[in-house]
Order: sequence, then structure tokens, then C-alpha cells
Amino acid sequence: MTYVVKNGDTLYKIAQTYGTTVTELINLNNLKTTILSIGQVLEIPSK
Repeated sequence: MTYVVKNGDTLYKIAQTYGTTVTELINLNNLKTTILSIGQVLEIPSK
């Protein structure tokens, strides 16, 4: 599943919404920073 980052989103908020962790999002998406860009596509781990 993918998620498109919207204005005001944070990794924490996205993780809470989808029942995952910030660390899992960072690792799955090979993120180098926690700063997100509007329109950025993130892979969400399937549970």
C-alpha cells in the first residue's frame, strides 16, 4: 500500500493512522530524514 504525503503530515501521524511505527516507515522507504515533502509517496507496511 502507498500513501501520498499531504500538507501537515508527519511520520508519526502517518504511523499512528496505519498502525505502524516511525522506524518501520523510515526503514521501508529508505528515508534519510524525517522531513517529508508534499506529494511524496511512502510505502506503508501491510499488517
